[in-house]
Amino acid sequence: MLFTRHQTEPGQPAIRVRLAHATDRVAMDLLLREQAATGVVTDARRILRHDPRETVVLCATAWSGDRERLVGVSTAPLEPGARPVVLVSDETQAPGAADALRAATAQRVG
Repeated sequence: MLFTRHQTEPGQPAIRVRLAHATDRVAMDLLLREQAATGVVTDARRILRHDPRETVVLCATAWSGDRERLVGVSTAPLEPGARPVVLVSDETQAPGAADALRAATAQRVG
């Protein structure tokens, strides 16, 4: 399910935010390893193993040359006003990915 399409700076690809899928695991693991300096200690398998009635897991993607690339992930409890518990994004490849994930999380949790 597509939540939002967030336009970044001119000349940058649009960011698409959608629900995470099990097939995102490899790309998510890569993103989490690349962004390990942020201090987030988790792995994609754990993130993707969630109860969708209690937690929302969103992915941000952006077009990168010949394919769509996962550039961010967030998790949040499905409670009104909840903020992301995990928020990891590659702002060098997709400036604005974190903002897009925050906005989509707010939209989803109400």
